[in-house]
Order: sequence, then structure tokens, then C-alpha cells
Amino acid sequence: MNLNFFLPKKIYILFFILFSLTSFDLLAAKRFWVAPNDGSTKYYDDPANWSNQSGGAGGFSAPVQTDIVEFDSGSSVTCTIRRGAKALQLKLKNNFNGTVKINNNKTLRITEHLAIYDGSTLELGNDSQLYTNKKTSYIYNGGTLSAANAKKVQFYAVLVIQNGGTFSAPSQQTVFKGGFRNSGTLTHNNGTIIFAPKVEQDYQVVTGGTGTGKEFYNVIKSGKKRFKMNGDMQVN
Repeated sequence: MNLNFFLPKKIYILFFILFSLTSFDLLAAKRFWVAPNDGSTKYYDDPANWSNQSGGAGGFSAPVQTDIVEFDSGSSVTCTIRRGAKALQLKLKNNFNGTVKINNNKTLRITEHLAIYDGSTLELGNDSQLYTNKKTSYIYNGGTLSAANAKKVQFYAVLVIQNGGTFSAPSQQTVFKGGFRNSGTLTHNNGTIIFAPKVEQDYQVVTGGTGTGKEFYNVIKSGKKRFKMNGDMQVN
């Protein structure tokens, strides 16, 4: 067999894979929330509310799936998602101290991860949906993900709830494909939580113990992949 014939093709395939994995990061732009507090509702899809720098002038394009989206001290006005929205990363910083609200029946898709810091809240309306993809998402001390009335929340990578962080899960369905680590507060709202490991090696469920803020209501293990559980699991 002539290995020299196959080598260029293999190099090309490897290059294509590496480019695909990094292309979103190479194309990423930053968008900062700078909506003015004038008493009117401010929307995620309105370019007037976005700048390319913290506290800068508005008028830049609204975020798309290749944009890193940051909410910080540039504006604490509530951001409303009134139609399907996307982001590469979504960061609600600790100097934002505000709320991002997904309207009823709308969906937010995050290509990479979500981070909610102290004093900030991501709120999901009735039958709304939230999807994150690669990279670990965090709810930090004082951060809140409020999704009790949502239809579905799915984390393709790991969700970490740090001490003092709060996740009020959907009364319908939450899916963890990459793992779950809880050192904060989980409120199940009588919903179903599905553990669906995509790989066995890295998948862990860290319950954080039992009792208030740690218990589950309805749990489903989906798929053939195994997972490791650290701590007791209380299902009420």
C-alpha cells in the first residue's frame, strides 16, 4: 500500500476538523448591552441597545451565534428576548445587577456557554427554551437562572452551580448531557431531570448532598453511556 497517497488527504481532513472546532472563536465579535433607561422595553434584537465596547455608543448589530455577549455596568436595564435569539457566549456579569428575560414560547441558543454572576438573573417565560452547547456553564454566587415555567433547559456540556448560586429548574424538562455539579441551590419545581451522558469518561453528577436545594423530583437516566455520581441523590 502506498502510504504517501493517503497522507495528504489525512492532513486535509485533520486541518478541516481543527478549523471547524476553532472557526467560531476566530469569527467571534463582542457585543455589550448599553440600553438607556428611558422607561421603554428594551429588546435583544434591537441594534440601538448594543455596542462593541463596554459603556460605548449603541447602534451596532444585534448579537448572532458568533458573538460573545456581555451584560455589565454599561446598562442595568432589563433585556427582553421577544424572538428566537443566539449567542456564542452569554455573560451576565456581577456589575450588571439586572435581568435578561426570555419571553413566552421563545428560545435562546448559546453555541458555547452561559455564565451568570452575582446579582444577575436569566429569567425564562412560559414554555420558553434555553440550549447551551460546548464548554462548562456557571451560575456563580448570587447568580440566578429562573426557569420554573420554561418548557426545556438543556446543557450539552457541564453545568456548575457554585455556592450561593440558584437554578430554579423547569416544571417540565431539564437535560444534562455533559454533567451536573451542584454546590448551590437546585429547585426542581416537580419537573423531570434527564441525565443523558454523551461520553462516559468525563460525565459526573455531583449532587452536593441531600435536603433543601439538593433534592430531585423525577429523574431519568437516558442512553447507554454510564456516569459517575458523587454524593447521595434524594428523589422526592
